[in-house]
Amino acid sequence: RDVERSRGLGDVYKRQIYQFVLFFAIMAEIPSIWMLIIKIAALFSTGASIEDNFISIRYSRFFAFHTVLADMNKIVKIQIIQNPIQKKLGRCRLDFYFNSETAKKNKLHGLSVKDAEKLLKILNIENWQTV
Repeated sequence: RDVERSRGLGDVYKRQIYQFVLFFAIMAEIPSIWMLIIKIAALFSTGASIEDNFISIRYSRFFAFHTVLADMNKIVKIQIIQNPIQKKLGRCRLDFYFNSETAKKNKLHGLSVKDAEKLLKILNIENWQTV
């Protein structure tokens, strides 16, 4: 028996642990890359548009894109939210609350404050709040 070429059980277990860690690292990387692709695409597609008496909001949440089409009369509340970094950059997030069956806020990220205030003027909403 060649002693130099034989392996102990410790080497086998170390190799299995390495392969196990490598597998889970690769599996965690795939959703992370997809999330990055979604967020980059959302930079170019996020926004709101108004036509007739309807508002269309396009945004991304987690791993998917969302489009909300609602009657402007169904808007209950709009909040402008800024963290300290967004205040320095002149950016904000708009949270839309609609009178609907589900109580879910629709978050519109990455808007400039000027664009957000312009949108609120177009919507003729005066009771908005900044948080």
